[in-house]
Amino acid sequence: MNPENTQPSPPSPPSPASGTPTPSLCAYKSPRAIIVFLAATITLLAADLLIKHYAFEYVAPHPVDILAAAPDMTPTEYPSLSTDAKRYQIYVFPTAADRIPTREEPVVVIPYLLNLQLTLNTGAVFGLGKGARPIFIAISLIALVVISLFFARSPAKSRLFHLGLACILAGALGNLYDRAVYSAVRDMFHMLPTTRLYPWIFNLADVQLLIGVALVILHGWLYSDEQPQQPKQ
Repeated sequence: MNPENTQPSPPSPPSPASGTPTPSLCAYKSPRAIIVFLAATITLLAADLLIKHYAFEYVAPHPVDILAAAPDMTPTEYPSLSTDAKRYQIYVFPTAADRIPTREEPVVVIPYLLNLQLTLNTGAVFGLGKGARPIFIAISLIALVVISLFFARSPAKSRLFHLGLACILAGALGNLYDRAVYSAVRDMFHMLPTTRLYPWIFNLADVQLLIGVALVILHGWLYSDEQPQQPKQ
């Protein structure tokens, strides 16, 4: 063969440089990511609502019914019992609610660490913002949209980030449900009950919100040194 007639072969395309991130699939295009995210959110939400239902049925001396107060009513320390079913009738006001009676012996979950004590919170965390129910509902709805967008635009394999978002979404939905249905949030967990170090009473949705924020921060800290991966559109 004549070397002068030999046609040079076309150059092969350059291989990707070592360490160059490969674009990943968007979460909203991954059925697996969507199913796992929804399953986690629904499971966490169901746990919150079931604990609230159980607590308000069995923790007080009698089951508790939550009712909207009439304009001419005032909060009371001694709620009435319904004549037929022997249930407490607890009325919710714009900035307060009737006190829910407690048992003579506290309902202990973990001795010296966690008791069950029922209360209704018409505000936000630590009782702040009492009477601002429409604002809290609006903020919760906006948060649901933002969380959904964060999930949809994130890489499908960001499982820790998705778990954090699921915790935040479930916590927001749990408290949003209470505000929409009962005009107040049902709380029942009292930490360090024999001391005054933590006087606030909270619920599982509050815990889920805190864990979710912590997981999102942890995800950002763990992957902060990596080059960002641009998800495929």
